[in-house]
Amino acid sequence: MRKKNCTLGISSGNTDEMVKYVYLPREIVIDILTRLPAKVVGQCKCICKHWRTLIEDPMFAELHHNRAKCRPDSCYLLISFSPAINFDKIDFFAVGYEGGSAQRLLTFPTQAEGWYHIRHIKQSVNGLICGYLTKPRTIFIVNPTTKEVVTLPRSSMPTGNCPYSFHHRKPSSTIDKEVIVAFDLKDEKFRVIPLPEGPSVMPRLRELGGHLAACEDYPENVPEEVWILEDYENWVWVKVIITPPRDFDIADGFLTNGAIQTGDILLHTPPESCSFPTSVGIYYYDWKKSSVRRIDITGLPLSEFIDPRGNARIGKMKVSDCTENLFSLRGI
Repeated sequence: MRKKNCTLGISSGNTDEMVKYVYLPREIVIDILTRLPAKVVGQCKCICKHWRTLIEDPMFAELHHNRAKCRPDSCYLLISFSPAINFDKIDFFAVGYEGGSAQRLLTFPTQAEGWYHIRHIKQSVNGLICGYLTKPRTIFIVNPTTKEVVTLPRSSMPTGNCPYSFHHRKPSSTIDKEVIVAFDLKDEKFRVIPLPEGPSVMPRLRELGGHLAACEDYPENVPEEVWILEDYENWVWVKVIITPPRDFDIADGFLTNGAIQTGDILLHTPPESCSFPTSVGIYYYDWKKSSVRRIDITGLPLSEFIDPRGNARIGKMKVSDCTENLFSLRGI
């Protein structure tokens, strides 16, 4: 079957001149459009029905996302933010890798009944965010690029403390060591991944530059050890030592929140440690050069972060690397 070509109208800008039409193969149009920022691609959907159908194809979204990883303007920091009072919403903000003023993307009403019920906002994976509320028990998916949010159907199966994402299993009567239980989506089989030896290995799992990593959310010992699984076939773990900068308030620890597209590890202090009333400090750790640099983020509603009534209650904040993804959550 012959593939349909696309029509482009080309004009010199003079409305009195005849518009010339050029017929381009479908492959060339896809190659051009998948190299554009998501906002521009969204505008291109309005040109014609054929382009709209082409852009909404899941294969187009996948190719666009893979190319977005190589475009600096398509990768950014995503910040999820919940206020200290009510906890009835989660705001999502975006800011560039070099910091500056954060821009609000969307607000998700949670209907949560308390601070502790906004349980988890997970690390971004392929430009999507997964969140978990304990009451009402809800798992939701957010696409910051399309500003879509879907709530997954409730399962009749007990979720325990591992409703989704990475998890590890503590020693039991049948397993005498801590291990990672992984489910291969391709083969639909479970397998066990051994953790590296050593008392310092804390199985809080992250994704760092396409590799699985084991670390601790709030390390008691500084510098912190992060173990990166570099060889999945032979289970070879590589240890990385993170030495935070001097101005870190290490009394409350710090969070290791994955890595950005440059390979630098993303670090920030927990919300209660932030001592800047108008900005939040984020750190990039270059583990190959053992160097740290800081960026400042403004534009966040930090006044909502602390309970003005004087209660020991604060909001929740999570910072994660994110890449544009045009995949639509409709129909999930």
